[in-house]
Parts: sequence; structure tokens; C-alpha cells
Amino acid sequence: MSQLGLFDPAGTEESSVPGAFRLRPYQLDAVDAIFDEWTRSPSTLLVMATGLGKTVIFSEVVRRWEQGAGRVLILAHRKELVDQARDKTGLHTGAVPSVEMGDRRANRHGLMVKSNAVIGSVQTLTRKARRERFDPSEFDCIIVDEAHHAPSMSYQHVIEYFKQGCPTKVLGVTATPNRHDKRGLKSTFETVAYQMDIQRGIQEGWLVDIEQRYVVIESLDFTKVRTKAGDFNEKDLAAAMGMGAGELQLLQKHEKMLHAIADPTVKEADGRPTLVFAVNKNHARRLTDVLNRHDGVTAQCILSETREDDRKRAVRDFQHGRLQMLVGVGVFTEGFDAPRCAVIAMARPTKSLALYCQCIGRGTRTLAGVVDSEPRAGDRVRAIADSDKPHVTVLDFVGNSGRHKLISSANVLGSGYSDEEIAEAAKTVRRSKKPAKTAESLEDARERLKKIADEKLAERARRMRIRATAKYSQDWVDPFGDQSKAIRHMGQLVGGASDKQVSYMLDLGVDRILAMQCSKAQAGAIISKIKNQTGSDYIMRFGKYRGMKIKDLPAAYRDWAKNAVDNEEFQHHLGIHQGTPD
Repeated sequence: MSQLGLFDPAGTEESSVPGAFRLRPYQLDAVDAIFDEWTRSPSTLLVMATGLGKTVIFSEVVRRWEQGAGRVLILAHRKELVDQARDKTGLHTGAVPSVEMGDRRANRHGLMVKSNAVIGSVQTLTRKARRERFDPSEFDCIIVDEAHHAPSMSYQHVIEYFKQGCPTKVLGVTATPNRHDKRGLKSTFETVAYQMDIQRGIQEGWLVDIEQRYVVIESLDFTKVRTKAGDFNEKDLAAAMGMGAGELQLLQKHEKMLHAIADPTVKEADGRPTLVFAVNKNHARRLTDVLNRHDGVTAQCILSETREDDRKRAVRDFQHGRLQMLVGVGVFTEGFDAPRCAVIAMARPTKSLALYCQCIGRGTRTLAGVVDSEPRAGDRVRAIADSDKPHVTVLDFVGNSGRHKLISSANVLGSGYSDEEIAEAAKTVRRSKKPAKTAESLEDARERLKKIADEKLAERARRMRIRATAKYSQDWVDPFGDQSKAIRHMGQLVGGASDKQVSYMLDLGVDRILAMQCSKAQAGAIISKIKNQTGSDYIMRFGKYRGMKIKDLPAAYRDWAKNAVDNEEFQHHLGIHQGTPD
């Protein structure tokens, strides 16, 4: 066990200067980019895939900030993240930050201060009495760990309190800058200073590749599972996985479902360190029991209520090879470093890309000492391939309903690829009879689609050289009847407005004949002009109130939409109607 206790510094080596960690080249670039961005913007983001050393990077930010006599507040929402930030920052800066969390009280400015950094639990600082222990202008730098949580009201209360009265710099640190509830980070962070995704991390030899296997459970059906806040409803999902009501009556069925997950997990893991993500606590406990029935398997369940001593002991045993499998629900998704983990078993399907990334990221770290001595990317990739952990195996238990589009490793690695390329790669991985390396699948998909596109282009060129007699038809139109058919036909001959444009113009109150007579360019000009003129009379183009004016919308819907609808144009017109600044 390292001197950091539960967590080892990911991807760093110890050094006497500057600080305790010798930063990798991209980590130094990230720190420089953050300070450079702060000269232009007060708030910025560091987007760094799990396993690339986010905490190490912001520890260096703290060290440099403290050199200028600045005072730093680090915000986190889990005890594990608070302790991790305290240990790594303290080791790197030489002074352990104080902690404001639960019954632990941080040093206020000027009172026995050993470190100019304070690490605070968001849940604790949300309480007014605990927040107001500190002067609002006490901190001139705020670092938000796992910053994809920042749009929540608890974070906003704390950040806004400490931003008042001083020109505070804010840094958000996250591996997943997207939220499944569609609330973006732009309200808190203005820019992205530096980013490095999983794909680049793998290509440059800092992370191991992902080898994914889809495991189909024949009796698993997600068709009745509802969606809540962008992800599967936990109660419905638990019932689908055999953990719902009527457990005693359906014990045999539930047992079969548990074995359908446990048996392939044990087989594919083949003795390798494995993390298993379950649907809920009951599912985790019972799955652990079934896993332990297999010869040679040692598994332990860790839940939020697990005693801290027991949790530390289990993690220590896992890191040292005395325990093969850890089973949990959400305990290991953030702030958990275990480079030895070589298998991820997703026993809980999810629609959330953020959650999927967090889970997979537990296994993409390289083993200690494998890559940091290698100066070139190709050498690091080869070193990983020759190591005891050449890749991480992901077992994805997705069922066979196909009703819900689940996230695949192709989505996780797919930044820089088109949606079509990602879909093609995911299809390849899903159909593969053996584990498929996702990075290779994406490149193959790009080449395959390029070839298809080139063939289509060649075919189009060939057809353009063909001369043939065109067939045509004509219709008689009653001059005193409905002219729309003829006008619509005429519009199409001269590049007329699209059906969508016509429909939208009709919603805006444009005469039907005029709408159907317009060209595409004319339609666009009309729509734009009306939208600019109407202001608060903006017509809804989506949702159940489509066709209504904003001023006629129910007040409750307007209040909800102000925070929930991610549509800049709509937000603009909503602001006009409500009298808020643009």
C-alpha cells in the first residue's frame, strides 16, 4: 500500500522537485494551458479521461497558485474524492490541506494555516452555517472536482457564495463533460482549456485499449423499463434483472438470472482482477454470493453503508491480489484508482454515457512503471501490449430486446469520428464472435465507410454521363378549385421550399398559397424575418406545445423550460418574453 493510503497516483512517478510528482508532458501542457486560459476567462474546464491523472494536474495548479500566496478551495461531492484530493495535493505541495466535511472543520484564513488550500464537501458547504464560516472573498481560486456535477443547485450555491466580492478563478475538472439530464456546463464554465479523451490516451500509449464482449442473456427484457432523468428507471431495471418485488415467489428465476451474469464473468475474467457494477444494493449482495460459489473466486460487495475500515481492507486486498472481484453499485464510479483492474463487468445496463465512461475508466489505467520510462508513443503502446495488462475486457450485459440504444465502447472512444462511423464500429463489436478491440474497430469502420462513399461517388459520376429520354406526366387543375397541388408541383420544379419549411411558415401564420409557392431561399428569408420581428411571439417548434406562441405557454412550463430545455434560440426568445437580459 502506498503512502497515500487507499489511492495511488495515476500515471506519475515521485520526484523531489517540483513537488512530489513528476508530471508527464501532457500534464504539464494542461497546467500551462489552464493558467493561460485564466488570462482571458475567469472560468475554464480541464477535460481529461479517467486514468490520465486529473488530480495530479490540479495538485500542480494548487502548488503554483500557492506560490503566488493565493488561497484555493477544492470542491468534491464524495468522501473518497475529498480524501484523494487531500492526500495527493498534500503530497505534491508539501502541506496537507484542511478539510471542511461532516465533523471535520477546516482552518479559516489566518488561523493556524499550514496550507493555503481547503478541500470542502459540497454537501457540507451547502449548509449556510458551514459556508459562512468563511469570508466570501477568502478564496481567489476554486477547483471543482468531477465538474459535470457543477450545474446542480448545491454546487451553484457554494460557487456563487465564494465568487462574490473578489475576481475568483474557477477550474472544473472532469472526464465526462456531458450530463444525461441535458443540463450543460456552459452556465458555470466559459471555456475548455485542455482536453484529452480516451481515444487519444490509448493512441499515445497512456491508457490500455478496450476489448469489449457483448453478453446476451436470453431471458432479459428491457422493453418495460422506463426512463428517468435520461437513464433507466432503477426500480424497473431491478425488476428486469430479477431483483424486483415477489422475490420469494420467483427465487428460481432470479437465481438463473444471477448465474447468467456470474458464470460468463468468472469464465471471461479467468482469474484477472474484476470490478462488477450492479443495479442496486440487493442485486450487488446476491451477485456477490453467486460469484463466491465458483471455485477459486473471491468476491466482496462494497456499498455506501460498508464500514470505512472494511472498505479500505477490501480495496487493499484487491490491489494486492488477495481478492479477485469487487462488486458495487456506484462506489467505484468516481475517485477509485485500481490500475490492476483488468475486467469490467457491466451487470447494470445504462443509457448514460457519463456513467458508462466512469465505469470503463476504472480499467483503462496502465500498470505502474509500464509506460513512464518510454519517451515515444509507439514504444509505450508496445510496452502495454507486452505487459501483464495489455487491455481491459468489458463485459456488457445488454440483453436482446434492442428497444433501448445502450452506450457502447465505440461511443466512449468515438470523439473525432462521425456518428455513422461510431454506429458502424458499434455494430462490428456487437456482431463479433470474439472480443473486439474498439480502437481498431473505429479505424476499420472509417476505412470501410470511406470505401463505400468513394464507390457511391464513382457510381454517381458514371450515371451523370448517361443520356436518356425522361418520362414526364401532367395534371389538369381546376382553375376555380384548390391550387395547392399545382403550386406545390411548380415549387418543386424550381427548388421549392421543403415540407418542413412550409409547415413552419404555416405555423407562423403565412398564407398557405404563398408558403407553397416560395423557393427554399425565399422561405428561409420569410421565416428569419418573422422570427426577428415577433420577439415574444416566438412560435414553438418542438414539444407538446408546438405551434403556440411563447406568451401563450403555461407559466409552469416556462419556468421548467428556463432551466431544462437546451435550445439557445428558444432560451433567447424566452428571455425576451420574461424581460431577462439576452
